[in-house]
Amino acid sequence: SSDLYLWPNSFWVLVPTRRHPVKRSDAMAFGAILLCLALLAASAGAASPKSNPKNSNAVKKVIEMLEGLDQKIVAEGEAEEKTFEKFRLWAEETIEEKEGDIKSGNDRQAELEARLEEYGTEKENLITDIATYQDDIAKLKDDIAEADATRKSERETYQKTNAEVEHAVKAAGQALDAIKASNEVGAFMQMGDQVKNVRHVALLAESMGFGSEDGLKALDNAASSSDSEDGDWKQPVLDMLEELQENFRTSDKNGDMDEANAENAYRMADQALKNNVASKERSLEQAEADKAERIRLIAQAE
Repeated sequence: SSDLYLWPNSFWVLVPTRRHPVKRSDAMAFGAILLCLALLAASAGAASPKSNPKNSNAVKKVIEMLEGLDQKIVAEGEAEEKTFEKFRLWAEETIEEKEGDIKSGNDRQAELEARLEEYGTEKENLITDIATYQDDIAKLKDDIAEADATRKSERETYQKTNAEVEHAVKAAGQALDAIKASNEVGAFMQMGDQVKNVRHVALLAESMGFGSEDGLKALDNAASSSDSEDGDWKQPVLDMLEELQENFRTSDKNGDMDEANAENAYRMADQALKNNVASKERSLEQAEADKAERIRLIAQAE
């Protein structure tokens, strides 16, 4: 845009006015033109435009130059304004983007800190679980060792008792056979080794808790009574031996059954304990793997 100013001596001059930023080079050029115009107007003051047409043409050219310069300056200003607007938009978008990045970074940091706390808690819990599994495994192995020792002792006791009972059954049978095969008449003390067998069988039965009181009396009577010479001692002793032999056999059968039940119970309990150990060891292995994973995640989050 331009404004008209009244120069001295009634000379009208068209002077451009700026509403946009002006480059330093354009401002200097515009100032030089104004200086030239001022000198031209001063020289034209002595004569009117009608008396000197050349002066009038010169002023017209200057005005045209000023108008052209004004248009150029306006166009450049508009271009600069467009460039500035683009820059402003870019700056706003960049600021918005950076602010978004900052927010995302803060959110990510908060998330990582929460994960670190979570992983740390999980790691501590896993450490506790690992210690518990290790204690449980150690106790279970102690229980297995104790059960093994108990079963071994029970098995040895059974084997010893079973051997004694089988020996007693055999001794009672031998004594029965010998007495039954002897003569009807004869002293009990004349039976020799069979007397020892009968006494051994009676004492063994007494120690096992199922001795025959009547049989022992019959045995004592057979050793001291005068009836022993007549063979009257035989039947009471035979009755005693047959009773003891039956008791020994029953005891042997019950012992075998008890041993079988004890062995079966031991094997079942032993298998259950070993299965429990295997389960605890798997849990321990998994807990250790989970702990290692949490440590890795913590390092990654840090």
